[in-house]
Order: sequence, then structure tokens, then C-alpha cells
Amino acid sequence: MKIKLNNILFYGIIIQIIATQGIATFNFFKMFGHWELKTILHPLSFFLILGIFSIKAIKRVAITPLDLLFFLYLGATSIFLFFNVDSLKEGYLGFRDVYMLFVLIFIYNQIYLTRKQWNFMLKFLFYLIIVNLFFVALTYILGPEKYMETLTGRFIWDMDPDYKFKITNFAGTKFWRTPGIVGEAGSLAYFSLLTFVLMDMDEKYKVKKYFALALTFLCFTRNAYLVILLYIIIKFAFQKKNFVKIYLILKYSIPFIVLVVIYVAQLKLLSVKSVYYRINHWINDINVPYNIFYGGAVGKSGAAVRGEGFAAILDNYYLLMLFSIGIIGILLMILFIYEKARPYRNLSIFCISLSITAIFIVLTHGIPFLVLFPLLFIKKDFEND
Repeated sequence: MKIKLNNILFYGIIIQIIATQGIATFNFFKMFGHWELKTILHPLSFFLILGIFSIKAIKRVAITPLDLLFFLYLGATSIFLFFNVDSLKEGYLGFRDVYMLFVLIFIYNQIYLTRKQWNFMLKFLFYLIIVNLFFVALTYILGPEKYMETLTGRFIWDMDPDYKFKITNFAGTKFWRTPGIVGEAGSLAYFSLLTFVLMDMDEKYKVKKYFALALTFLCFTRNAYLVILLYIIIKFAFQKKNFVKIYLILKYSIPFIVLVVIYVAQLKLLSVKSVYYRINHWINDINVPYNIFYGGAVGKSGAAVRGEGFAAILDNYYLLMLFSIGIIGILLMILFIYEKARPYRNLSIFCISLSITAIFIVLTHGIPFLVLFPLLFIKKDFEND
């Protein structure tokens, strides 16, 4: 029974990964006349994982005092969700935005993947990277209009109001922010970025991981660039043997870096207008009543209020959490992530990089992030495979 439950839980993880490929699942369900069914894959797989883990947890579950405190606090703040939303869908989106990530991190930190399961998962992710690289190339071959018509049956610039697929260009250039088969360039960027970090944990993928890195750069998503740049720099700098290399690199590369920055700035690729607009929106365009200590506005901002202006977008993960669970919740969140990531050096470095980028994006708005980031915390049991 133990093996069967573990296998079912693993199937739930694979279904979650499939759910990240929005255009692919759209076309699959469209063949049966119900493309809308693509939206059920992610919640279905989440509740499958939660259900199987709950059964397993009856016999044994490891929980620290911080886990207990954090989830009791989250449970208390979730009461506000029932009063702040008008439908089951809004309630689910509010839960997904704020709570789902921590539930999955806690679950994955309790379970173990065998070497066979781990290899299958990384191989599956690698194949999806290759497929998306092909479709990114296809965007340039066909052009954005023909590409979207071929894959979705119609072309609407930039966001399709029904399908929610999006294609744009990067800073007015001919570089397309293509959705691949994921559905949106930002989500595709984080899918490839997190796949790169997962592969970076396995020596067998020391070459293949660079395919994921290449896809990240082809998405032309600046906040993803910032994450990967910080991750690589911090990881390199934290190795004592690299101190001399860092000195030499800085000594001889500064003139070159200055020239590159000047050239890129002339192309307006380093424009800080988006940062200015965000700050202006944060100050002037958000009217969400909340308590600074415990939040209380979960479900009144983020995905739960889509279509209601900047309160739905926010572009700042910390603002979303401040409104939802307050400063107390944010502090507990940071301690929770720190406790789970501390035993793993690369994961700790990645979390530091991500924490900076979270100032400019709501990380949990993307399905790929909700699916793949918790997998970084999963344990491996290769010795007893």
C-alpha cells in the first residue's frame, strides 16, 4: 500500500507539470470540444497530492514548532477569505495566490523520490524544454500572428481575453516574448528557470541544464534575468576558491561591462520606466483596506479580483502578502522558507535571488512557479531505491 500511495502522489506531481503547458493542454481538451477543462488539471493534481499526503500523514508526519505556528497562523488568516470573496472560484484563486505554495513546500519536504522517479521527472522536464525551444523558434519562422493562429485558432494582440494566452515583443524590438506551449512568456521563463535550478541539483544534467538556461534567455523576461544573474553570481562568489577569479574578472571586465551597458541602454532595453510605473501604482492606485499586522484582505487583491485594476496585478509579492497575512505572516513566511532551504546550499542561494525579484512580480500568479518551486524542496531516497 505504501508503494502504491507513493506512486499515486508522484503521478500527481507529473500531472502538475503537464498543467504548466497551457497551450498544449488547451489543444488536447479542444479535441473533445471542451478546452476549458485545461483549467482543472492544476487544482485536481493539487488536491490529489494533498489527499494522498493526508492519508500517509495519519501514520507519520514530521512537523517543527515553526511549521505548527506558521500553519496555525495561516489557518486563522484564511477565515477572512470566506468573507472577502463572492464565489468559490474567487476563493480558490485567493487560496492559490497566498496559501498553496506553502502547503506544497511542507508536503514535498516530507516525502522522498526514488532515483527512478527523480530521473523520470527531470527527463520529462528536459523534453518539455526541448519542445518549447522548438516552438520558440517556430514563432520566428511563422511570425507571431501565424503562430498563434496555428496553435490556438486565432490571433489577438497581446492577451487573448478568453484563452489568456499572450504574445508581445520585447521593448518594441523584433524579439518576440513568445508563449511557447506554456501560454505566456513570463510563465515560460519561470518554467525554464526553475527547471534549470532543478537540473543544477543533479550532476547528470550538468550539460542538459543549459538548454533550460537558453530558453530562459529567449523569453525576454527581465525579472527572470535578474533571478538567474543573482543566482549564478552569488553561487560563484560563495566559493572561496573563486575569490581571486572574482578580483581578476572585475579588474579586466569593468571597461567591457560599461560599454555593453551603454550599448544596451541606447537600445532602451534597460529602461526603468516600468519600475517608476510600478512605484507610482503602489502609491496611488491601490485602495485595499488591510491591517498592517495580520493583513485581513486575502481575496481582495491578486488573482481573486481579476479585472479590477492594479489591485489584481500588484507586481509585488510582498504587497500581496502584506494585504493578505500582514507583517507577522511575512516574518513567519521568511522563517519557514529559511528553515526548509537552509540544509541545501544551492536552494538557499536561489531563494535569496528570488526574494529580491519578488519586489517586482507576484510570483504565485504563474502556474509554473507554483508547480516547480516547491519541487526544489523535495527529498531524494536514492540509497533505498
